[in-house]
Amino acid sequence: MLEPRLVARYLANALERGAHARGLLHSVLNDIMTNGALGAEIIVTGKLAAKGAKAKQIKLRQGFIPKAGDVVKLVKESRVTAYPKYGAIGIVVRIVKPGTVFPQPRRKEKQAKTQIVSGSAAQQQEQQQQAAEASAESESAKEAKQEEKESKTQTQQQASGTKQQEKQEKGNK
Repeated sequence: MLEPRLVARYLANALERGAHARGLLHSVLNDIMTNGALGAEIIVTGKLAAKGAKAKQIKLRQGFIPKAGDVVKLVKESRVTAYPKYGAIGIVVRIVKPGTVFPQPRRKEKQAKTQIVSGSAAQQQEQQQQAAEASAESESAKEAKQEEKESKTQTQQQASGTKQQEKQEKGNK
């Protein structure tokens, strides 16, 4: 059963006859997914328990169901109302049928990169050279920082060494 209208009518008839809602919804959702659907959602709202009970809403989802954008048009949806003795129950069934192809989202970052790459070969070589120079500059900067650290530690060691010598000389006197 991959037709939302048929599934919704089946659920409405079962609920009107007094079937247990939660178990019924889980079994129907599993049937939909085993028949090959990419995604399914069932929403049931209303007095699901007996007379005098508070209205509830049960939402069950499985698989991939897009909720926004143009891809929502690819999802089949049906709304049906069941009328048992104790009040109306709204049923919404959404199914993504097998074989549905969703378009890939376009990203602005990729468009910018393709504009740069689509230049002439001379421009591409120039860009590669600039990138290589930038990486070489960053490597030389790292080396310079490392040399500075080493020289600082050496001067600190020398300074501490001279202080120790002075203390020893004072102690010998």
